Amino acid sequence: MYRLMVSLFVPSVVLILSAAYYMESLNVDPIDKILIKPVCLLILVFYLYFIVVEIIRYKKIKHSDNKICRDTVGSRIKIPFKEAGIICMTALYVWIIQYLGFVLTSIFFMGAMLYILNVRKFWVIVCFSVVSSAVLYLAFKVVLMVPLPGGILGF
Repeated sequence: MYRLMVSLFVPSVVLILSAAYYMESLNVDPIDKILIKPVCLLILVFYLYFIVVEIIRYKKIKHSDNKICRDTVGSRIKIPFKEAGIICMTALYVWIIQYLGFVLTSIFFMGAMLYILNVRKFWVIVCFSVVSSAVLYLAFKVVLMVPLPGGILGF
């Protein structure tokens, strides 16, 4: 049961934040909240789907644990180095983006993430990092007109 509760923690937090955001947006002009209600409903649908999938997975694991007696002697605890690296890199990205700017920081961040996720071809890392940063920059800065940190490059 503990495993089921742990796997539902993050989706529950997202659902709670979504509900809080929806409650905060009730007093906003109708034109400004066109997407808020559909997105919150979509989050609710995904949450319900995730609950069903996790309950089914929990029952399968519980059923297989009852059938098979597992030997725990010699089992080792797996330390999640890759996941810890991703969390640290994301925190570093958020901290450094204000100094180096969106474009430069995003290129380095995406390159590092690809390397952590076992992409070893240099040209794939460089091309994906540069192209995806450019697309994100154009989408946010030009199309959506969202201000992004300029940093040392000024854009």
